[in-house]
Amino acid sequence: MQPDERARLLMVVMGTVISMVGFVALGQREEAVGPGVVLFGYIVTILGALVQYFVAAWVIGTVCRAFGGEGTHEQDRTMVAWLSLVTSPVSAVLLLGLRGGESPLVVVLVLVVTIVLFAVLSAFIAEVHRFRSTGRVAGATLALLLILSLVLSSLLPMPV
Repeated sequence: MQPDERARLLMVVMGTVISMVGFVALGQREEAVGPGVVLFGYIVTILGALVQYFVAAWVIGTVCRAFGGEGTHEQDRTMVAWLSLVTSPVSAVLLLGLRGGESPLVVVLVLVVTIVLFAVLSAFIAEVHRFRSTGRVAGATLALLLILSLVLSSLLPMPV
């Protein structure tokens, strides 16, 4: 499928709304807030998701093309929109799982879900940029994230 920009933006908004179901399901917070504050929070969350959509597509596309990827900017945005929509129920499921308390099964669930999400991301990137191996994409992504985290940890001061 080749959705247009309007459809991609709708996919991102729908994915964000679906992922917010978990927050709504957690129920009342300790402090009472008015409906205007809640609505403002949802609007800011959706706007943040839209900004994240453009930034993530640009970063993924730029890095992939630097390593020989063949995807276009439009395909990068399509990939991020689909990823947002496909993975949106995960946060709701994890938040509902965390609501159950501190169980070792929750830790295993979070670890399994993280691995699956990383595999899905790697598969999407490999498909869009016509890389031959999802495993190599996953390995390269892990290596780049490790390098980035080492650089950032050396530049940013540790909180005390």
